[in-house]
Amino acid sequence: MKRMISLVILLLFCLPFSSVAQSKQSGDQLLGVYWVPKPNSHLATKVRVYRTAKGEYEGRVIWFNEPNHKDGTPKLDRYNPDPKLRNQRADQAVILRGFTYNPQTKEWVGGEVYNPEDGRSYRCKLKFHDDKTLRVRGYVGVPLLGRTLYWKKLE
Repeated sequence: MKRMISLVILLLFCLPFSSVAQSKQSGDQLLGVYWVPKPNSHLATKVRVYRTAKGEYEGRVIWFNEPNHKDGTPKLDRYNPDPKLRNQRADQAVILRGFTYNPQTKEWVGGEVYNPEDGRSYRCKLKFHDDKTLRVRGYVGVPLLGRTLYWKKLE
């Protein structure tokens, strides 16, 4: 009987830790490389999503199909609100920042999406539309006032 009670207590103690590990694994579904087409354009970008040391999810541009201007000079992140980052190549900009996974809604929330074309950041929610399509909803104030893009997961 004591052995049974000890086993039940041990299971109850371990249960919360297993749900944290499971939600981290579910949240890690976001990790990978995405194809990001620019609406109404032939331009496209690849973004790698990774988890930071703080456990948040970020996404960095890793490729542009046109990384340079016509004169051959690299495109820079010239509208970045941080003057130190304005000389950074645009194909290295961090465009997703500060996301955490909510297992109840199966969304990544609390983060921002950065638009290097105008230097603005917008609140954002991420959710998979299907296994290979990420719904990226950037907005001002409330999600109703925003724009949705669909990113294709490559790896």
